[in-house]
Amino acid sequence: MATDMSFEQAPPLSVPLRFFFTAPLFAIAAGLLLALRGEAVFASRWTPEALAATHLLTAGMMLQIMLGALFQVLPVAAGANVWQPRILAGLVHLALSLGGGALAAGFLLGDAVFFHAALSLLGLAILALFLGVSVGLWRTAALGATVWGLRGAMVALVVTVGLGFALALARSGDIAPDWLALSVLHQAWGLGGWGGLLLAAVAWLVVPMFLLTPAYPVRFTRGLLIGMVVLLVAGSLAWAFGWAWTDAALALGLALAAAAFAWATLALQRRRRRKVTDACFRFWRLAMVALAAAAALLAASVAGVDLGAGLPLLLGVLVLAGAFLSVMLGMLYKIVPFILWLHLRRSVSRPPAMTRLVTEARQLLHYRLHLSGLLAMIVALAWSPAALAAGLLLAASGGLLLANLGGALRAYLAALPAPLDTPL
Repeated sequence: MATDMSFEQAPPLSVPLRFFFTAPLFAIAAGLLLALRGEAVFASRWTPEALAATHLLTAGMMLQIMLGALFQVLPVAAGANVWQPRILAGLVHLALSLGGGALAAGFLLGDAVFFHAALSLLGLAILALFLGVSVGLWRTAALGATVWGLRGAMVALVVTVGLGFALALARSGDIAPDWLALSVLHQAWGLGGWGGLLLAAVAWLVVPMFLLTPAYPVRFTRGLLIGMVVLLVAGSLAWAFGWAWTDAALALGLALAAAAFAWATLALQRRRRRKVTDACFRFWRLAMVALAAAAALLAASVAGVDLGAGLPLLLGVLVLAGAFLSVMLGMLYKIVPFILWLHLRRSVSRPPAMTRLVTEARQLLHYRLHLSGLLAMIVALAWSPAALAAGLLLAASGGLLLANLGGALRAYLAALPAPLDTPL
């Protein structure tokens, strides 16, 4: 897969890094909110504190990482030229950062002004992104599951944001509260469509490349992509017609897709050529175990097994912190050193090894900190005082990520020839 990539088309270094360096700030904010208001966060998924914490992680940290990766992957792996990447990334990043903060404030304060600001800023960010990358993404001659996965993810992002707009307007009192029923589709398109398709598209590329596994089977990648698209479109149409079984069908379909992806990835990991169990491997394995557990619990609930009123919160912890966040941390510790090394190679004959930019010891420390935070969140679902520890661990995880990325950037700058002739 790596041999098909055009590394010479990589964007300027500042394009992805601005997103990657902002993401930990949202994790710190979510952690502090959890530490200060943890009892309210874990009381119900609909409390203002729970919604604020959820969107600090999703519309804040995770979306920053996803878009940073998207700006890097599109020209390199898909051959999709991005219009004026520095200008576009700067606009998207600023609007996204301010919009994510405004959205969390809107949930916490219940003030329509913040919701309106979030809608304007996030709408500007997504519209600029869509217009800036769509032409190149849809006109590229590159084929394969990764390209189609990226296309599907972009469409799903637009749908997710559109549904989110309706929900925000309902919460701000601008439209009828009945529109809050769209939350089912918002979650399905956000987690299964945008998040799931982008995760799968990037995984099909980076898992064989960085974990040294065989490639995902072509039939599997095509089947998963087509199945997800059919599920989301058909489920949305059924919901619009008011069919009573829609929620259960969407939940079961997403559970099966998640289980299939987790099983396929774990199977590939067992066949990896490099048997060293490094931090990236640990992050990915944790993510797939959490995803498989969430899929099993969701499927059991659809089948009629009573798993208690706390199931939605448990699923949220497993999917967001256990699966998505674990994968993103594992990918960051491969992608950031790799792109720094890639840029160094252009001006230094013998650039330092990628393992020197972020040492394995620091990555393992972060893995243990992240795992401890995840376990503390699960405990807090049954014993609310543990929320303080969970929040502090999440904030510390964000701080350590920021420190590790900063250390990698300092090592990059130190390796450049003097005077600095490779601008960020």
